[in-house]
Amino acid sequence: MRHSQTIALARSLLAEGRSGEVARMLEPLIEPLPPDPASADASQHLLRALLARVRLLRQDDVSGTHRLLQPLDAPALRERLAPAVRAEVALWLGWLHAWPENREADRARAFNLLAEAERFFQQELNTAGRCWVRIGRALAYLSIDEYELALQALDEAASLKERLPDVQADGWIQDLRVWAALLTGRYRRAEHDLDRLQTLAERLSDTLLQGHAAVYRALLEQARGGAATAILEAADTAEALLSGLMSPPHLLAWVRAARLAALRRQGTWGEIDRLLQRWQSSAPRETPHPVLLEAAELALLREDFDTCAQLLEQALTSPAPVQPRLLATRAALLQARHFLARNLPVRAREWAERAYRTAQELGLEPLVLEALLVLARIALAEGTLSQAQTYLQQAETFGNYFSLLPWAARRFWLLGE
Repeated sequence: MRHSQTIALARSLLAEGRSGEVARMLEPLIEPLPPDPASADASQHLLRALLARVRLLRQDDVSGTHRLLQPLDAPALRERLAPAVRAEVALWLGWLHAWPENREADRARAFNLLAEAERFFQQELNTAGRCWVRIGRALAYLSIDEYELALQALDEAASLKERLPDVQADGWIQDLRVWAALLTGRYRRAEHDLDRLQTLAERLSDTLLQGHAAVYRALLEQARGGAATAILEAADTAEALLSGLMSPPHLLAWVRAARLAALRRQGTWGEIDRLLQRWQSSAPRETPHPVLLEAAELALLREDFDTCAQLLEQALTSPAPVQPRLLATRAALLQARHFLARNLPVRAREWAERAYRTAQELGLEPLVLEALLVLARIALAEGTLSQAQTYLQQAETFGNYFSLLPWAARRFWLLGE
């Protein structure tokens, strides 16, 4: 096999996080594939797989990764490759289909490709490959709201990682752990993992991981009721780091929603309207769900019920490409509050109960708690005080959240009522 020494060196440099050097080394060696791609020298497929790792994990370049790997996307072609080569190609094809920014992603194919890679990595006794399979599997699980399975995959990856000197794998394990912890309300764990992620991202000089860390910092501060200035500072950092990447990261939408919420707390309505107009002007029907829901929240607070209803209809009838059930649950809770504000408590209760059931199924404690508090508000509006007290007692099960300012404020408001 040609380029065997270069491939070994590239793997070593990638493990050290020196992706830029690897890209400069590999790009001149990539050759056009023949009409029968599987007949090419094995080194060409490995070079493409390693460069795909750089394109995706360092540059967020979905189209560039697709161009490198697409010729071997057909199973019949991969079957003709040597096991080690087939495993590497299937691995990064799997990652490509798990990648949140890939609009053509097929999560079922991601799992199938990663299973294929796992089978041949086991055959080759390749621990590094098996580790990256599990990280990719965690990414795919997070995209479809399977949080416990994602955390299990990350624990397995971390166990394999203990035998490997791969700092980039460390960074991605930490990244996905923070994201899973934030979404499921494990805020102390999120803070611990986030501190480590920021250290790793700075050590690697990895713009994508640094941008993710800034997003997570903004979201963590928002969840805990931190200062609006701290949220906005983290949002500024995230925007600066992520806006220049090849694909618009889905986390950019989350940090923009956090920015709007922080500006709402400051009462800077003019700035909010300016940002929303800018973000929605180009393609209003493609506004990312986190921004869409924050815009609906703002409309509800302004008692602009028609706008709120339109935005919620858009959110509820067009599933989000990433975390669809989580975002649908948030939309359902907002819909419940919307109907309550319009003095339609029966419809409000239907939506709140739907959100409560889904949040329980997904194991999303913050949304379970929010649903209980919304149900308590609805019971108060209906004059059933005993039912409201029952919901509040159920909410006390999640008493640790009431040490955080946003949740404490909601609880005391309800107790006052």
